[in-house]
Amino acid sequence: MATLGVPLGIALGGLSANAFTPPGPLDVNAAVEKGVAYLDTRQNTDGSFGDNYPIAETALALISYGVRDQGDYTTLSAARQTKVKNAVAWLLSQQTTNASDSNGVFGPADEYPTYYTGLALAALSFSKGTNAGVTNGITAGRSALIALFQGPTHKPTEACTTVTNWQYCGGYNYDFGTGRSDESNTGFGLTGLELTGGVPAALATLDVGWQRNVQEIASNTHATQADGGGSYQPGTDYTPFVSNANDTGSLLFGYGYDGVPAADAGVQAGIKFANDVLDVYELTKATRDGVYHAATNEEAACVPGANGCHWQFEGSSEGGYHYSMWSLSKGIGEYVSPNLADTSNFYAKVADLLVTQQSADGSWPQNGRDDASVIGATGFSIFALGLAAVPPPAVSGFTASSFHSGGTCSAVHLSWTNPAAPNYGGVQIVRRTDRSPNSPSDGTVVVRANRPATTFDDKGLAVNTTYYYGAFSYDTTGSLYGPEATATTNTTTCGDGAGVVALPATGGGVPLWPLGAMLLISGLGLVMIKRISLPRWGRVGVGAR
Repeated sequence: MATLGVPLGIALGGLSANAFTPPGPLDVNAAVEKGVAYLDTRQNTDGSFGDNYPIAETALALISYGVRDQGDYTTLSAARQTKVKNAVAWLLSQQTTNASDSNGVFGPADEYPTYYTGLALAALSFSKGTNAGVTNGITAGRSALIALFQGPTHKPTEACTTVTNWQYCGGYNYDFGTGRSDESNTGFGLTGLELTGGVPAALATLDVGWQRNVQEIASNTHATQADGGGSYQPGTDYTPFVSNANDTGSLLFGYGYDGVPAADAGVQAGIKFANDVLDVYELTKATRDGVYHAATNEEAACVPGANGCHWQFEGSSEGGYHYSMWSLSKGIGEYVSPNLADTSNFYAKVADLLVTQQSADGSWPQNGRDDASVIGATGFSIFALGLAAVPPPAVSGFTASSFHSGGTCSAVHLSWTNPAAPNYGGVQIVRRTDRSPNSPSDGTVVVRANRPATTFDDKGLAVNTTYYYGAFSYDTTGSLYGPEATATTNTTTCGDGAGVVALPATGGGVPLWPLGAMLLISGLGLVMIKRISLPRWGRVGVGAR
């Protein structure tokens, strides 16, 4: 995804939401370690965590350990490795394994299966190698989430469109019940899929339509406001559920997981609103409550309750402050590079708000129902922060291959696989024509691609030239770089098998275009016929020369 500038939030009365000193990377990491140390003391004898919602709380605890160990549990102490293994074993024991429609869900099919399964899959994505059942558990869990999706893959099948069935088509309900979706369940369902292999294309296409229906924006005919925020359900008029912090974050990472580009008007409006939320939080550190906006148009940050201010606190019944910190961090982070040193950047605000609130025992306090518990609030906070001062692993499978652009061999397709490390923020790709780059600034910067991007086309290059590319991964602060991956290509030729072109044939089975013929094809340039498919002579393979 491309990077967008983060708008500044100015409060009523001249107060600035950016008037703070952000914590340093080591402070963030210390907060994560302190939070995990608190969780060390909260594990039950059966391996689970928590009391009221043990599946969700155990999943969030495992995610926290995964943040701390960057997805490699063997780097933990022996004692923590045992805790993680026991927690994974307990979590897997809560998965339904039978031939019913609910096969693969975590917990009872009538008790929040979308929440639980989405969180459990996120936890298992951080827990590879801890248990032989993890791979099968993820596979079955993905199948369950696909079956829970409100659309053609649902069990039982729902034939719907996001136009005629705008209230629910393309989202997630609490359970297998039909005809209902909400942004909270949808966010957890999509997260479970994204972290275990991605959101299937068919689901993403429908979900984009549902996300459009739930955003408070003028282009949405079902909206009750036009401030850019995300709401709990399309068309809702219950004000605490309209344009609120939690659902705006889920809206944004939903767009990101579905592949909606940063230039999209809905994405830009959502980012603006989400940053307003963080600015409100910066102005109200004494309250620490989830917020929503109750006015038609977007409004800069101000103190809820102040004269002329339309921002409101959710109150103790809803809350969700730490849930919203997680969703906003992941949502904005799909499109904006994190920068801990820049007080106008979302990540600096998230880090400031969370590090300054952490309790002496390492936990974060529960805020209302939506934080679930102290363990839930702590897990959400650690997930939002990530590690800040540890370089992420390099991308893998980095390749560069030249291709035709504008009739000449003057473009290079770059592709790579992102590491699973939770502190991986993206990759900066640099090129030179004399040697491989030695650092992120050693050469021409081609692209700074935030996760989850895995491809980029470098166009407008010189022909007959060798290009050396270096891909430098960066962390969630946007400032700490990991090891380099390299790739080399040249634009002298654009490779055999540049494409397959359908060409006309003469009658009688005799090809019009013999092997070895040279053709000038628009968009490809001068090519040689390399192969002809039988028996119809209708498809000709061409290779650049």
